[in-house]
Amino acid sequence: MPKTLQQSRRDFVLSASLLSSSLLVGCRSLRGSSSDESSGQVPQKELNAWVKVGEDGRLAVIVDKVEMGQGVSTLFVGMASDGLGVAPQNIDFSFAPPDEIYINRKIKAKTLNVSLSIPVQFTGYSTSTADAWDTMQGAVMGARAKLLAAAAQRWNVPAKDLTITDGRAQEKQGQKRSVGIGELINEAAAIDLKGLTLEPLAVGAMRTMKRVDLLPKITGKPLFGIDVTAAAMGVPKLRCAVLVRPEEIGATLQVSNLQELSAMPGFYAAFPIFKGQALAIVADRYWLARSIAKAVRFAVKPGPNHNVSSEGVIEDYRAMLQGKKWALRTPLDIGWGAPETIALSAQKHEAEYILPFLPHSTMEPMNASCAFVEGKWSFWVPTQFPEAAQAAAAKVLKTSEKDIKVVTTYLGGGFGRRLAVDYVSLVAAIAGELGRLKGLNQTAVKLIWTREEDFQYDFFRPVACHKIAASLGDRGFSAWKQDIATQSINAVAATNIVSSWLPDKLKNKQLLSALSAIGKDTFNITNLDPLSVEGAADTDYKLGRFALNALAYAPNQIPQIPIGYWRSVGHSHTCFAIESFIDEIARKYERSEVELRRQALKDSPRGLAVLERCLSLSQYTKVPRAGSAMGLARHGGWGSYVAMVVQMSLSEKGEPLVSQVWAVVDVGFVLQPDTIKQQIEGGIIFALSAALKQEIHIQGGIVQERNFYDAGDILRMHESPKIQVDIIAQAREVSPSGVGELGVPCVAPALANALQNLTGKRVRRLPLTAERIRAASLAFLFACLTSFFAPELWAQTGSFKGGTEAFQYIFQVASSPRCVNCHGEEAGVSKTHAPTVGNQRRPHPMAIDANFPSLGGTCTTCHQKNNLDTAYSPPGAFNPEVSDFLWHMPPVFMKLSALKTPRQLCELWTDPQRNALIPGKRGSLKDLVTFRREFMHHVQTDPLIAWTFQPGGSRTPAPGSKVQLVEAFDVWIAWLEEGHTCSDL
Repeated sequence: MPKTLQQSRRDFVLSASLLSSSLLVGCRSLRGSSSDESSGQVPQKELNAWVKVGEDGRLAVIVDKVEMGQGVSTLFVGMASDGLGVAPQNIDFSFAPPDEIYINRKIKAKTLNVSLSIPVQFTGYSTSTADAWDTMQGAVMGARAKLLAAAAQRWNVPAKDLTITDGRAQEKQGQKRSVGIGELINEAAAIDLKGLTLEPLAVGAMRTMKRVDLLPKITGKPLFGIDVTAAAMGVPKLRCAVLVRPEEIGATLQVSNLQELSAMPGFYAAFPIFKGQALAIVADRYWLARSIAKAVRFAVKPGPNHNVSSEGVIEDYRAMLQGKKWALRTPLDIGWGAPETIALSAQKHEAEYILPFLPHSTMEPMNASCAFVEGKWSFWVPTQFPEAAQAAAAKVLKTSEKDIKVVTTYLGGGFGRRLAVDYVSLVAAIAGELGRLKGLNQTAVKLIWTREEDFQYDFFRPVACHKIAASLGDRGFSAWKQDIATQSINAVAATNIVSSWLPDKLKNKQLLSALSAIGKDTFNITNLDPLSVEGAADTDYKLGRFALNALAYAPNQIPQIPIGYWRSVGHSHTCFAIESFIDEIARKYERSEVELRRQALKDSPRGLAVLERCLSLSQYTKVPRAGSAMGLARHGGWGSYVAMVVQMSLSEKGEPLVSQVWAVVDVGFVLQPDTIKQQIEGGIIFALSAALKQEIHIQGGIVQERNFYDAGDILRMHESPKIQVDIIAQAREVSPSGVGELGVPCVAPALANALQNLTGKRVRRLPLTAERIRAASLAFLFACLTSFFAPELWAQTGSFKGGTEAFQYIFQVASSPRCVNCHGEEAGVSKTHAPTVGNQRRPHPMAIDANFPSLGGTCTTCHQKNNLDTAYSPPGAFNPEVSDFLWHMPPVFMKLSALKTPRQLCELWTDPQRNALIPGKRGSLKDLVTFRREFMHHVQTDPLIAWTFQPGGSRTPAPGSKVQLVEAFDVWIAWLEEGHTCSDL
């Protein structure tokens, strides 16, 4: 029998087996020590970091995600039950402590050109099921293999002849002996996994299990953070702490009656923390502490947000989008270049969308408990991020993380709020000061926020403003330009977490180097955050020539309002803008919003299937019926797909009333279908509450809202619609994907689209209040009057009706003297470049005086200051789009004056052998992406093109303008993309 392995929990022994699902499984080897931590006093053995077995045959499962109502504990128990043949009622579970073995392998960071996995123990971003599907499969397979190997050793038979059923290992044939798995734990724990074959689990689409956390919650057994007691923490007395803070975010306070407080009933201690940002009051009981807090008198010293308002932030972003305010502008090149190089054709539309600061509105207020127990600091915390909680506590207490114990309790709601660990830092500061004042054995304290504090000091969903401009062609969208102005959540997270946590966690120099490539400084300097553009940058729609800009404040101008991850994060605003805009442009040009989506989803079969199922399920129509109307939206994210139809009407007061929601989802291989439906239903209620009711207003750095009744009201039962959820199940080969956030993004745009279908009015700012609907009515009336009296102001048409007309204009420009000055020819000279000068196109005198005004321009108008290295080549302007390529001088065969028809010019430019000095560098009809990038680069950025339309002196400018030429090129190339050729001109 192999020796028992004695190794640290932080050591990995990777035992890999390539399964039919291409899953590479790694399991940690076992320490041979016994444990009775999870199931009374019955001795247990660890089979790996996730599975323990007791002598009584009960399993104990370690859940490495936190339970905040999403049902993840049921998933872990269900997988263990299916894989090890043990009934769920015979499986205990507990939450994992901070430990590198429990990192979430699905969390990745990607920005600019760097992508890497971040080793964090983290519950969020709809990764719990996807990560558990990999890790828990490996854990269950490893445990099963060890138990079968132990039985095989006992009976001296091959393990492949054995199976596990109903908690017993038994022979498939022969004597059919059996033994309870509890009897095998000592032998199984000592077996080395390296020598075993891991058999894939025979798991079909899992039946829905009864929630393992439901009955305990009903009977009040689970321990939420706010329920932590002295007995649970192992201390004789647990005192309560509350905070007194200035209303203004970031301000500090100066208390004037600190001495008087000590005479009040229950008083234990009071002291400022974090340089006066708060006054901590510790008392024997919570309400005594709260009573003392009401008696505090203080003055406020204003902070960095003294002049900040939410409306000011929105107006700043709108000004950035409109080019009226300077902004950090980061183009996200998704294949078509920067948005400025994309012009729009005739059927074009433009709109702005505004989304406000939002609260998280968790049912359980922020809280954390801390005590110094058995020589180390012990924290009991409802957190989504145990490792960050551990690191934050260690930083405040100026001690090592190994001296910090974190026990994760149940969470009364997360939604991303409990990824921030500010409340852990606060309770650590209080406990640390108590230790200094009273001694370490008197530090046990529980910090509880009021509901008002929860709203005032939340980490809000940031304001986001979008500007979208797009145009339509015969085959759907031909061009799409989108600017997104918002703040980087990751920059805030980097400030609060990365600086304290990552340096200690990431010892690997190569990984540290990779991280520094994206790093906190990247987020702070550019304010570019992948989360700001997710759902747009990675959309599964094909939108033609598609480009994005990320806009942000300059680093020294960023408002210091705390922002954070909010359920569905960037998808919550990008989906609203995109799905609203599709219906807008469809209505404007009398196109089908359904067909536009179908055309754009031609390369997304799963996304299209979800859309079609939802249309069928809801019997969708945009025609109002019986005073109500439907609205449609769909989205893809977290590896999953969703489509929704909302049916709504208006109350007598003009308030939206939602009667029914249909939702269809594809989340890959289906695990726990009822839990999936519950998550989608919960997401819909969460999102409807935000879309109809929620908004945080800030004035002078002070949050104006205080409680559910005025800021974060959740839909009540009588307001909640009927919800029907349908699931499209995929085969096992399609890994399970995200669910928890999937129900949120589509709700608001579907509601806005339903409102447009019902009333003809478009509301582009959330929430959709009666006041905003009335304002939209006035705007709609004004627009109608404007179109009647001044139709030329209402119509938004382009300059060209199609590719033929656009290229006729391009040919006029190319034939003008200004273009021929560069692309000229000289009689009798066939193999040399022959530029001309002046309107009369006189031959270029090579001894030209750069300052001679009648000839115009300087040498550097066409040339660089220095010759290139290539022999006999003139100085040229380097094109950064393609290496080893120059715009100047033009190819000798690019003699535009020799071309007599538009067709000849088109054939020249689309011929890869003739359109560049280096054949193939500018693309062709077969490579229109490169072709477009090259030609649009020349037209948009080359200073010679700008000179063409403003040549100065007496020189005749080319017809039209540079803007018109850019648009013409864009329309012409879109025409080519549709399958037209030069022979059609």
